[in-house]
Amino acid sequence: MPLHVCSECGSVLPKVQTALVVYEGKVVAAVEDVENLERELRSKRAQIKALRRDQDQRMKTDPQHDNAMEVLEHWRTLCAPKTRELGGKRLENVIARLHGGYSVTELKQAASGYASRPFVSNGKRVADGRKENWYADAELVFRDAQKVDAGIRMATAPVTKRSVSLSIVEAREWVLDCLDRLYPGASLHDKAMEWWVAPCPVCLGGGLPLRVLDRNTKPWLFCSVCNADGPRIAEALRGGER
Repeated sequence: MPLHVCSECGSVLPKVQTALVVYEGKVVAAVEDVENLERELRSKRAQIKALRRDQDQRMKTDPQHDNAMEVLEHWRTLCAPKTRELGGKRLENVIARLHGGYSVTELKQAASGYASRPFVSNGKRVADGRKENWYADAELVFRDAQKVDAGIRMATAPVTKRSVSLSIVEAREWVLDCLDRLYPGASLHDKAMEWWVAPCPVCLGGGLPLRVLDRNTKPWLFCSVCNADGPRIAEALRGGER
């Protein structure tokens, strides 16, 4: 194995010295490149900020500005009450749709449609869902004509007769309400396991064997002791309410 220093005096060998000089030069060049890139990045950011200011100013003076803000206030009330800012792409998209021929009423109608089904599950829009599946931001709702038309269709769709069967979300709420009336204060929520535990109205055994899952997947209701399923538990709960 070749030595990089002299075994006699400890001096760095000439070839190694040359390599170190070359390496040092590359490091200096790399540092200069980084500094140049940072300067370019700051310049680009300043340009973008200036363009945004100009765009915001143009939108404020746009003849459709007030109408667009009326639409966005309607959207905020229905879809996102905690939203603070209505400018940027949200305002830009609404103004674009107004200039494209949509009326204030139609855009409000589109917002109402998305408010009725703000979540996406398995590729379909639904009324209930998890926070991460919420897709009803104004930037999306008014992004293009297709999105607006979809919102209008949702808002104007004929109301179909509601099925006798409940959704999992509705059924879960009913079960938890019944359990609370039958066994006040007995139901406990386990956040880690994402379920409620409670006494079972079927086997009437001790402990908390009943499982009411927070997840909207089947089976979401069962007893870990008597293996009672949803229909048997629902029947027992109805009997307990009589």
